[in-house]
Amino acid sequence: MLPISQDIGRTAAVQGDTDEQSALPVIGGEAGRDLPREYGVTQTVPIVQEEAFLTKQLVETEQVRVRTSVEAEHVLVRDTVSREQIQVTHVAVDREVAVAPQVREENGVTIIPVLEERLVVEKRLFLVEEIHVRRTAAVEPVTLPTTLRRTRVDIEREDLTDKQETT
Repeated sequence: MLPISQDIGRTAAVQGDTDEQSALPVIGGEAGRDLPREYGVTQTVPIVQEEAFLTKQLVETEQVRVRTSVEAEHVLVRDTVSREQIQVTHVAVDREVAVAPQVREENGVTIIPVLEERLVVEKRLFLVEEIHVRRTAAVEPVTLPTTLRRTRVDIEREDLTDKQETT
């Protein structure tokens, strides 16, 4: 802060300004000190401005430790399983065919033809039997013991600000 004296009736203009409102009283100036007030002598006083500079410093305020551990828990898991059962049935046909029939499926039953050649005065193809395979599915609940593992995390914080203030 600049000390400003008002015992002299002269004023100093703020640098760059010329109007009367921005004039400051002169601080016991040398030039025109002994001149009377009516001469209207004005003395210019430079205004100094301070600037703030900020510096940053990295300060460790706390430490954190993270520990992990595995916990195992024995549990019973409930779910359902599917099982298919196969029922095989032999169906006698004993019929002569000209061409061997293909394996086919009718109403969820797989039919596999069984052929044999028989010796007659001439050779002929006979369908001896068919094997019918029927699938049935059953769903039943099961309970199985198992071990589930999960990772447990412990976090420890140590405040360093108290330690820094004491040093």
